[in-house]
Amino acid sequence: MRETLRAIIIAFDGLVADTLGARAQAIADALTSEGTPISAEAIAERVAGRSLEETIEHVLRHHAAQSGESIDHTTRDLAVLRARRSYSAIIALGLPLHAPATAWILNHAANGVKVILRADSARADVETMLRLSGFSDNIAFARCADDLPRLRGLSMTESGWSAIIHRLGAMQITPSACRAVEVAQSAAKIAQTLMSDVVLTSTLS
Repeated sequence: MRETLRAIIIAFDGLVADTLGARAQAIADALTSEGTPISAEAIAERVAGRSLEETIEHVLRHHAAQSGESIDHTTRDLAVLRARRSYSAIIALGLPLHAPATAWILNHAANGVKVILRADSARADVETMLRLSGFSDNIAFARCADDLPRLRGLSMTESGWSAIIHRLGAMQITPSACRAVEVAQSAAKIAQTLMSDVVLTSTLS
């Protein structure tokens, strides 16, 4: 018999906050400034389920493979710095949370289900969005892209999921009592290695 649902782990970027376009644009602007023009539309296909740094690395490796060139690590590092600043500036101006998603979360929280955010964005940016939206009190905890520990050889999402499961275990919540809701197929596949109840969706409503 299935355990009662006690926790839901949700992809913050793309489901709770519409950050995917902003992150893709920040990366496109940064790469263009560093002499590697790649459209935000092309980057948007790769940004979900990856940190800003991982997305830039992935996009540059794909570009290098197509052009037959090697990746320029200086370009990568400078683009990361530019994109971080640009994205944080966008967040500081105010990027609201999705109203249907916040209502969905409030409904589950009211029924005693703990809500955990798994974010591709850095903690400072996630906390800014939650604070500006007045939504922080409705979240049990968030695991963000730059949070420690980061496990050697694992992606940001893999490390994040490992940390989330460990923390839930400390709260005496087992994976069988959890549901994962992801927007990226790659992230959903990682979640499926840890729990059976995994939903892949583009909206929360």
